[in-house]
Amino acid sequence: MTSNKKYRLSTQRPTTVEDLLDQSGGFGLFQWITTICLFYNKFIAGWSIFQMTFAGIVPSWVCEGPPESDPRNWTVRSCEVTINATTGDQGQCVTYNFAGERRTAISEWDLVCDLDWVKKVLTSIQMGGLLVGACLAGQMGDALGRKKTTYLFVLEHSALNIIAAFSPSWQFFAVCRFFIGIGVGGILVVAFTYGMEFLPTRWRPVCACLPVWAMGVSMFALTAWQLEDWSQLHLVCGLCGLPALIGYFYVPESLRYLTVKGRLTEAEAVMARIAKTNGKTLPPLTSAILQGVAEKEKEIRIKAAHYTYKDIFTNYQTTKITIILCFEWCTFSIIFYGISFGISALAGNIYLNIFLMDALAVPVLVAVFFTQNSIGRKMTALPLLLVSCAAAFACVILLKLDPNSDYGQIITGLSLTAKTGTAASWSVLQTWGTEIYPTVTRNLGYGAANTAARIGGIVVPYVIDFDEYKLAAYIVMGVVLLVDALILLLLPETKGTVLEDSLVAVPETKGSVLDDSLMAVPETKGTVLEDSLMAVPETKGTVLEDSLMAVPEHRAHQTRYSEGIEMQVSAKPGPPKELDSNHRGHQAEAAVTPVTAPQSRG
Repeated sequence: MTSNKKYRLSTQRPTTVEDLLDQSGGFGLFQWITTICLFYNKFIAGWSIFQMTFAGIVPSWVCEGPPESDPRNWTVRSCEVTINATTGDQGQCVTYNFAGERRTAISEWDLVCDLDWVKKVLTSIQMGGLLVGACLAGQMGDALGRKKTTYLFVLEHSALNIIAAFSPSWQFFAVCRFFIGIGVGGILVVAFTYGMEFLPTRWRPVCACLPVWAMGVSMFALTAWQLEDWSQLHLVCGLCGLPALIGYFYVPESLRYLTVKGRLTEAEAVMARIAKTNGKTLPPLTSAILQGVAEKEKEIRIKAAHYTYKDIFTNYQTTKITIILCFEWCTFSIIFYGISFGISALAGNIYLNIFLMDALAVPVLVAVFFTQNSIGRKMTALPLLLVSCAAAFACVILLKLDPNSDYGQIITGLSLTAKTGTAASWSVLQTWGTEIYPTVTRNLGYGAANTAARIGGIVVPYVIDFDEYKLAAYIVMGVVLLVDALILLLLPETKGTVLEDSLVAVPETKGSVLDDSLMAVPETKGTVLEDSLMAVPETKGTVLEDSLMAVPEHRAHQTRYSEGIEMQVSAKPGPPKELDSNHRGHQAEAAVTPVTAPQSRG
């Protein structure tokens, strides 16, 4: 067994796309404006998808019988009415009289008794739309570009909300909800990766931890409390989504997307715009770095004309990781939406419950942002899952102690805790999962996970049913969350540490040097985004490469390709050579700093 020395580049000169973004202002004014423009869409999406929590409310209703029946025999929440109390003759309801002024889809089209199944179908149809949107967004984002794909979905989503407000029947409303789901599914997939690709390493968790979704749902709760009308809620949602289209005229195409597609002139123009907006000068070697990424990508595409979902199932390790991530997303979706759509069955004021359900997530998501950068993805998500699991099983115990739910307020609080913990864990997986995939397949990997989540959303009404099977629902939640926590342990986390004040850290691998294939999911804390299908086995604090080739490691001499800039670094560096006067001040070589390298066995 021998030991080697690895070296990392100084940040004095840029060598990666991440260095370019850092030296162009990091999370500067450009990133602020871009993030607001893109993630406002997620704010509206949260409002939109949760409209079924109000539209699906079943108000108290009375079954009114035929004219010959005695109104004193009309029943509450019963699908039959006694026509003759003496003979006991029963009849069907002629009309349904819903109490209060609350106007929901249930009261609008009398979706009770023979049509009570429609409520679950409407929810499943909506989530089916999210599934279709996630699949479409993954391919469209890589074919048409992030920008066009994002704003096509934004326009479609707003238009369908406005149309849905004037639905003449529940069948027409169901079709509208399906297409609204497509818009939401597309926005959630492509807008997330689109925004993240403008951010340097340390700021990537912002994309998952910004509480815009929670803020959107909270705003929906406040608006529903004031309007109490499903049609007006759809109209307001659609109109509020239209201003997001203004972002089309400001937000440029993704820098990474343009680079790997070989559109270097446009990519360099975007880089110059980022630097200018942030009050910085264009970093040196920008053209060379982008050129290197493009050239390597061109070589790859000679062998593979395009990327599809099969590229995230290339070998055993990546297949295993993709399956684990898809399972996690699917079960998170079941629990998240199961509690959300079933919140009307919990004790307390429904509007307050909806508001608290996501308002409580805001401080948790802010804390998650900092813990991801301090203790890593895994150790952030695992405690959250265990807390959610404990809350679900606590509900089971309380329901067993008192089936009549005298602990209603406590169960509501525990349910909100489970939902908040699941949502926070989900945000960690969003960052972690997207970091694993390189640019050319990032939308595909994220789209696959979203697809799994939407499948979970489709079956939600039939798995988590607080109206009829509350105890069984909490048992399912507890077991699923426990499984999620256990399989999360299968995702390997490196023991290497990020060097202070540096975005580059050399990981420690056991038994081997870096593989030149897609490896198991590593800990991704502090990594730089990849731009191709190569992934290294341990990425905590590392610079991600931009091609299918792994960085070869040699014991005495190491060659490193960094975004197209080739540097050879001696394993035992001597004192720096003196530069002649013609090269001082503009040398192309970057300084190197020795750090501890992994040991290679055999």
